[in-house]
Amino acid sequence: MNNMDAVAIFPIRYRKEDPGTAESRLEEFDARREQIEEIYNHMPPEMQLDLILMFINTAEMRLRLTPPGTHVARWLDIMSRALRQFLMVMTHLQPGAPKPSIALEDPSLYWPNDDGVTLN
Repeated sequence: MNNMDAVAIFPIRYRKEDPGTAESRLEEFDARREQIEEIYNHMPPEMQLDLILMFINTAEMRLRLTPPGTHVARWLDIMSRALRQFLMVMTHLQPGAPKPSIALEDPSLYWPNDDGVTLN
């Protein structure tokens, strides 16, 4: 099975969003385009990998707060493991491959501060 076969077998499932008014759809489109342009123009590979690492650590933190055995816990566990494997592959592609920042592995970054800020 090649990669295209896997895509045909397991298509991405997307959430449906409220279509809203024509004006709100245009505003939303413009905002998304601006977001994509910002990422495209100003996010080098290292920052992209940093973002993926932040997703991983956020999922792992939420997993610790989620009741075990729930579908959410399983989803968070699988997602964090899959993304860690992805980062491992991406950082070993070649000797000079982009790498995420080790500073983002600090667990204290992902827990609430003592100054009253809480996680939703």
